[in-house]
Amino acid sequence: DRPLDGIEPSAVRSWVAAMARGGSSAGTVATVFRTFHAILRTAEVNGLIRRNPCVGARLPRDDDRREMTFLDPEQIARLAEAIDPRYRALVYVAAYSGCRWSELAYLKVDAVNVLAGAMQIRGSLAEVGGRLVPQGTKTGKWRTVTLPRSVAQILGEHIGRYPSKDGHVFAAPMGGPLR
Repeated sequence: DRPLDGIEPSAVRSWVAAMARGGSSAGTVATVFRTFHAILRTAEVNGLIRRNPCVGARLPRDDDRREMTFLDPEQIARLAEAIDPRYRALVYVAAYSGCRWSELAYLKVDAVNVLAGAMQIRGSLAEVGGRLVPQGTKTGKWRTVTLPRSVAQILGEHIGRYPSKDGHVFAAPMGGPLR
């Protein structure tokens, strides 16, 4: 509700503090702040404001970071056996590939080489406005992920057992990518 040149550093600090007090995580506050900072940096470069009022603002620390925990091989096997067989390969591939969910949801059959035990990560799916939208990888580059032979075999069997009209490795029962 203010003109760009009317935003003071104290207002930015108050806004950041209010987001943190309002229950936003430190990561969310940082993401929103970085976007706002970039907008005001552009305004500064374009001569619309004399100085970026975001400079010097401190962001809340993320003190709630916990060490990640991972399933051990026995737990992975128990989970894979307990789940609907259609998703068994997904459990193994997710556990042993280190891929993000969005990358596995995007994964296409032509990016998998079962004999070599490898798959190319070529993109990801993001949900935007309730629709799944294909995107590039986070880095903008494809990468090859190798799988243990046993997981590659499970993946090959999955591809043969659950073919997808649109080429997704992990497709929804009625077709299309998994959500």
